Amino acid sequence: MGLSKIDGKSLFAFAQYPYGIDPSSNAYPHEITTANDVETRIPKIRFDWNLGGQDEPNKRHLNTIRDYCILRGAVFHRPAASQLAVVTEDDLLGRIQDKYKYMRGEFGKVKKKQNQEDEAAFDESIEESSNRGQMKSRAKAVSINNP
Repeated sequence: MGLSKIDGKSLFAFAQYPYGIDPSSNAYPHEITTANDVETRIPKIRFDWNLGGQDEPNKRHLNTIRDYCILRGAVFHRPAASQLAVVTEDDLLGRIQDKYKYMRGEFGKVKKKQNQEDEAAFDESIEESSNRGQMKSRAKAVSINNP
């Protein structure tokens, strides 16, 4: 995902789904790796937090994580090697889906708070605009009454 910290604020700020951008496009979030002087473009995993783990593209990304854990997990995180050797693919996917649900919930909390702050700021700007309009009307009334 390209994040140093996986929490609701980081997910909201840096890992939102790039709607309308094809994953094969250079505009899609990606990283470049180099092996044997050959650069390879690897798309970053991005979830559509409005959808569940069984919906595409989330389902595909969760399966990608499962496959990575099976193929490279023991090398990536050696303490997990013994558990990865005995876990079934379905159990592993279930645990990954549980983590997705948790992360989706954390994202939702931050999104809800941000929406509330945005609504409050909008209401405040409307109120300020209304107050300016009332002040102009009062100023105009005063200037008409005091020639």
